[in-house]
Amino acid sequence: MASDLPIAGDRTSGRAHGRDAKDEGPRPGRPVAEADPESVLAVDVRGLVKSYAGTQAVRGIDLSIRKGEVFALLGPNGAGKTTTVEILEGYRSRDRGDVRVLGMDPGGGARG
Repeated sequence: MASDLPIAGDRTSGRAHGRDAKDEGPRPGRPVAEADPESVLAVDVRGLVKSYAGTQAVRGIDLSIRKGEVFALLGPNGAGKTTTVEILEGYRSRDRGDVRVLGMDPGGGARG
């Protein structure tokens, strides 16, 4: 049975598939103009490290999340999920690494 719901990977913003030919916009299989990678990424993390009293809670995470992408951070207790999210929020400082959220450093460049 066919559904009017968008297919996974279809970047049509949830619109139904029966569009007019004049409707512009990305469709699966249609090339999309190259965009500046900085403007496409909501989150960009490289080499994120955070330690507490000599114990590494976050060990060199590299992560890129595109705008509009659904992302889940999963792992066992003590894996560094909360620490990572708090660093992305600017609530917690990092020891090393580069972090950008919507093009800005949530830590204001401060480390510690």
